[in-house]
Amino acid sequence: MSEFNINPLLPEIFLLTLACIVLIFDLYSKDRDRQICYLISQAGFVAVILFILGDLPSARLTTFNDTFVHDTLSQYLKVTLLVIGGVAMVYGRVFMRNRRFLKGEYYSLAIFALLGMFVMVSANHLMTLYLGLELLSLPLYAMIAMERNSKLGVEAAVKYFVTGAVASGFLLYGLSFLYGITGSLSLSVIAESMTQTSDKLYLIQFTLVFVIAAIAFKLGLVPFHMWLPDVYQGAPVSVVAFLASAPKIAAFGFTIRFLVDGMAIAADIWQPLILTAAILSIGLGNLVAIAQSNLKRMLAYSGIAHMGYFILGFYSGDFGGYAAAMFYVISYALMAVAAFGLLVFLSRVGFEYETLEDLKGLGRKNPWYALMMTFVMVSMAGLPPFIGFWPKLEIFRSLVAAGHWPLAVYAVVFSLIGLFYYLRVIKVVYFDDADQVFSFLPSRSIRFAITFNCVALLILGLIPDTIYQYCLKAFGMM
Repeated sequence: MSEFNINPLLPEIFLLTLACIVLIFDLYSKDRDRQICYLISQAGFVAVILFILGDLPSARLTTFNDTFVHDTLSQYLKVTLLVIGGVAMVYGRVFMRNRRFLKGEYYSLAIFALLGMFVMVSANHLMTLYLGLELLSLPLYAMIAMERNSKLGVEAAVKYFVTGAVASGFLLYGLSFLYGITGSLSLSVIAESMTQTSDKLYLIQFTLVFVIAAIAFKLGLVPFHMWLPDVYQGAPVSVVAFLASAPKIAAFGFTIRFLVDGMAIAADIWQPLILTAAILSIGLGNLVAIAQSNLKRMLAYSGIAHMGYFILGFYSGDFGGYAAAMFYVISYALMAVAAFGLLVFLSRVGFEYETLEDLKGLGRKNPWYALMMTFVMVSMAGLPPFIGFWPKLEIFRSLVAAGHWPLAVYAVVFSLIGLFYYLRVIKVVYFDDADQVFSFLPSRSIRFAITFNCVALLILGLIPDTIYQYCLKAFGMM
């Protein structure tokens, strides 16, 4: 491929153009709800998805002086990001109605964040990785603080900004050392150089500590998880639906590009680091979630535990484990966007359903949406036949196949402990008496989106190969 072939970058160029078009229409639109901005955004997502599916590469290609990679993995991740982003945008449109949001800016910022995710999953250069990460992070800071009359939202944005800045500092510090060791920022060159750096083992260890700390910040892994519960609780629910799902997929792409493509030969160094983070995250996430009465905080600690399970796929050290990790993060994103989408649906202006007490009696007042809540909780608990069961099973299988069966047993035990707080939600929904009258959002789009999102957790669980075969194909295993 030509060093400056622009074709692989067309999805990114289209997203950038789409964000600018949305800003222009927002400037001249007199519609208070900015429906035209929403429709243009969703139409643009569909167009990009169709373009990507029609241009799947048959081999790994790099362009722009080896800084950008075009392969099956990146294309599948981009399609998934657009699907998750589109569903989250449906929830966001309904949530913003009658609230003090800059609606047009909300859509454009979400598109810019997706653009950053696209760059991250296709990066083959340390500078490209960093630019993608910052392009993702900066719009999210603004989106979290976008509800003008919410002091909690501003507080959450400041916390996320400060911790994000610390993570970026860690990352830059680590990458600067890596450049000093290898003399290059290209992941391909770094991978080759790692075979000749046995005399610099301690420097490599020092470097990886900082970079993995930055990755742990973005994934919310212990001990760098402190921001997650507070940000989830303070941010608007529609923003959390986006924040808790799509960026996790981008972080998976970042991890694959850096640890697997660039630092695979140093696996003996970084595997113990991610193992420590995984063990702590699974234990602390599940145990602390039990004590939570606020649903958003409970889901935050649940997410910490899920990221612990997810990162175990990298510890197995083979493509089967990486494919299982990809399967896990996609499934988790679908579950997370459904969980927070339900909170958007239940909430109304002036009152948000955030605590377990708020869900009392939902099963008697509206059995269908109580069933949707049950689907989400059971899937997150990892019970069959829902989609949440299969990726966890694949993670456990890859650990056992690699000889790490004590670790698999540890993960299974804490999965059983995690059942408590998921089943507690179902108990409150069906068996406790209601304290208030439920008033649902009348929007047909969110009713359809919630039903489609939650039922998909069951349907995809009945046919799990629908997703898993693409994860295997992304790593050349089919």
